[in-house]
Amino acid sequence: SLGADVPFFIAELPAAWATGIGDRLQKAIPLAGYSILIVNPGYSVSTPWVYENFALTVGQNINNLQNLHDSECVIGRHDFSEKTIQPEEVMNDLEKVTISHYPEIDLLKKRLIQWGASAALMSGSGPTVFGMFKTDKAEEAAACAQDLKRKYPSTYLVEPLQS
Repeated sequence: SLGADVPFFIAELPAAWATGIGDRLQKAIPLAGYSILIVNPGYSVSTPWVYENFALTVGQNINNLQNLHDSECVIGRHDFSEKTIQPEEVMNDLEKVTISHYPEIDLLKKRLIQWGASAALMSGSGPTVFGMFKTDKAEEAAACAQDLKRKYPSTYLVEPLQS
């Protein structure tokens, strides 16, 4: 009755891979070597609307929900501390639906990449977006956070837990 994502947020794990409706958790490798810049544009998106407009079986996209579990590129299953995450290694199929009605989300992603993020992605069904900055891009991440915070007060630069 509280929501499917509650177990993820109360689990005593530094990182977790959630399956089912978000209630089955497996320990994951924490994301090391990155800072995460989180930007909420200040409006809400209806999660039911996004899922009602999301076609699970369209096309032959290897990143669909059925194949995602076995993906070689899933963050949390692999140690990315020694490599740079590439944009194609992070994906959210819900973006196509949400961005079709909220193009500002795509503009935020592009802005994060322009500032030096290795990758940028919409979180969940939106509208929050995050950019992943390697630790050697700390100055760029801080400058980007300061720049975006002027228009988007809910902008946060955070470090993932490591243990």
